[in-house]
Amino acid sequence: MVSTRSESDVSQTINLLTTTTGLIDIHIVHAVDEPAWLVPQSLVLDVLAAPSDSETLTWNGQQLPVLSLLGQQKAGVHTVRAVVIESESDQQRFALLSQQEPDSQRVRISGLHDEDQADHGFKYCFQLVRLEGDHYQIPDLDKVSQSLGAV
Repeated sequence: MVSTRSESDVSQTINLLTTTTGLIDIHIVHAVDEPAWLVPQSLVLDVLAAPSDSETLTWNGQQLPVLSLLGQQKAGVHTVRAVVIESESDQQRFALLSQQEPDSQRVRISGLHDEDQADHGFKYCFQLVRLEGDHYQIPDLDKVSQSLGAV
């Protein structure tokens, strides 16, 4: 299923960018075996400790599905960081497991440069980008939410 955004959503996004002089606050969510994820800070609801083998997470009384960005490094259970991501509804929220606390940055949109989309093989990648010489991915959070489903 292909996710489409309404014209009003796109218009609202453009208006938000122009009213903030083209800057966006992001979290860099670290991933193993793939480029780190760039997620707008406005979509991150919380960052908390979680066991590395979590498949669901209880947050504010709600069970959330979990997507691990830990790669194959699941030898033994240890504490990692769970990044709770906002979605279109409470039932579509989810958490990302990462080895470390996300880094926060304010970046100029013009500083993000699209990279070649040749078959990169990253399941949830919407766009590969370069920022200050480093490679990242913009995830398709709707695709993540849909693939995890509601818990």
